[in-house]
Order: sequence, then C-alpha cells, then structure tokens
Amino acid sequence: MSAGLSSVLQQFAPTTVLCVSAGGVPAVTRFRQLNPELAVTSVHYATPLSRTLGRFDLALVVDVLGWMSKIDGTRLIANLRNFHSNAVAVTVAAGQDKTQTIWSDTEFVALGLAPAQAEDGSRLYVYDITSYNDARVWNSPRHWANPENFRKFRW
Repeated sequence: MSAGLSSVLQQFAPTTVLCVSAGGVPAVTRFRQLNPELAVTSVHYATPLSRTLGRFDLALVVDVLGWMSKIDGTRLIANLRNFHSNAVAVTVAAGQDKTQTIWSDTEFVALGLAPAQAEDGSRLYVYDITSYNDARVWNSPRHWANPENFRKFRW
C-alpha cells in the first residue's frame, strides 16, 4: 500500500489532502516530511462527511472499505468524488478476513475508479476527473445529429 500511495501522491503533487482512514497513513506522513507545505486533514472513516469540509487536491481512502457496508462505502466514495475532490485514491488491504465486506473490481469501476498498480499485493483504485472521460471526436457539435443529412431525410 505504501508504494502505491506514494506514487499517487507524487503523481498528483497535492497541496491539500483529505485522508479517510482508521489511523495514520505512513505514506502521507513521509510525503509531508518531504513537502512541509502539504496540508493534511484526517477523518475517521466512521465520521460522516460534511459538505462544509471543503475541497481538497486529493482524497485518500485507506484500508477502511472492508469494514463498511457497501452502501456506506459507495456513499463515501461518491461524496468524496462529487463534493470534496477531483482526484480520489482508494486502497483495499490484500488480506481480508471473513468479517470484512468484499469489494469486486467491477464495483470500483462502476464508481468511476480505475485500477492502478500497487506493489505489495493490496488493491489500489484511482479516480481523476481530468482523465475520467476522454473527449471523442465524433461527439462534438460538428458531428451532432448528422448535420449533412439535416434537410435530406425526415426521421
């Protein structure tokens, strides 16, 4: 988890981070030592998020989704993505026991998160609004509704 989160922190180079976890996150602590201007806000995963919390450059959800219900976890990721940050990284621990909720890759993809490389066997998913929806050439005003056929055919 540490190497994956470190690469995400280096990739986004945030100045503000919202960290949702059960405790401290070593990767964030190391990144903060290298970047003293980094402002970190830590929230325990059981605490409901308020919209007054503000916006952050990066939101991290670190190894807590297994302890939450699917509804609460989905709500947490959606709120982070929609109200608190344009970039969200979620880690899921590799060794889940029988008491934890199991999340599939499909559920993360459905929330707009893409799988990323995690070196230690944990699963890492990243949402970035800037690369979420690629611009398509065919989906533009120039090509909208077949303008070349506008007065030729009656639909």
